[in-house]
Amino acid sequence: MLVPAEGFDDRRRLDDPQRPVEVRFLGWANRDVDAVACLPQQKMMLSGNILVSPIPYGFRSYPTDGEGTLAAVKAFDFKMLVPGHGMAMKDATYLDRLSALIARTRTKVAPMVAQGLLLDDVQKQIDLSEQVPLFARGDAFRMGVFDQYCWQPFVAGVF
Repeated sequence: MLVPAEGFDDRRRLDDPQRPVEVRFLGWANRDVDAVACLPQQKMMLSGNILVSPIPYGFRSYPTDGEGTLAAVKAFDFKMLVPGHGMAMKDATYLDRLSALIARTRTKVAPMVAQGLLLDDVQKQIDLSEQVPLFARGDAFRMGVFDQYCWQPFVAGVF
C-alpha cells in the first residue's frame, strides 16, 4: 500500500506559473477523502467522485453533508466541471439536479424515521419516482442502476 508523502487539511496549492492547481477539501460527499482539483486560471474544476454522472453513486456516501459540498462546488466560478465519472459539464444543471435529489430524499425519509420505521420499511415505502427520469431518462437498464447504486444507498445514508 502506498502512503502519501504529503497531505493537506483544506487546501494545497501546487504552484506552476502557467497552470497553478489548488487541491481542496470542500466537505464530505461520496467518501470521507473527497477532494477537488481547481485550475483557477482556466476556470476548471475536477470534482473526483463528488460528482458521478449520469447516475450518482450512493454507496458509503454522505448525502446529508453532500448538499453543502455540492454548494461549495457550485460556488467555484467554473467554465468546465469534470466529474469523477461521466462527461464534462459546462454549467451547474447536474449539480442542481443532484442537490434536489438529496434534499428530496431527506425530506421524505425524515418523517419516516420520526415514525420509528426501520430502514427496510423506509426503503420499501419511499417514493422517489419523480427523480428517476432526471437521471435514468426512461432507459430500463439505467432505472435499475439508479435504484441499486443511487436511490437505495442514498436512502440508507440519509436514514
